[in-house]
Amino acid sequence: MAHICLVEAHGARAGILERNAAFAEDHRVRNRTIGVLVLLAVLTGLWYFGVIERYMPNVLPLSPYVQRVRAQETKDAQAKEAAKAAAASQAATNAATQSQPATAPESAPSTAK
Repeated sequence: MAHICLVEAHGARAGILERNAAFAEDHRVRNRTIGVLVLLAVLTGLWYFGVIERYMPNVLPLSPYVQRVRAQETKDAQAKEAAKAAAASQAATNAATQSQPATAPESAPSTAK
């Protein structure tokens, strides 16, 4: 008889859980909204840091970060070219001042006898 009471109690408990499950909140909309927001955040980060631009150039406008990086790269390349030109000019100047003249000055005739 005790066994029957346990089974009935278990059955009663399952019945309560089933009735409560019917009134449980559905979180599908919340979960989908969170998923969409996370996806948008990831895509925005990929756009901002230029990953999308690398694989699909000129599809989206450049982010301020990518514009700043490209401007800095351009300035660095110009500075490097200017330094290279200055070094070449300095090397040419040094070579010109250290070279021997094209014609040697004529020596004075020796008068010592």
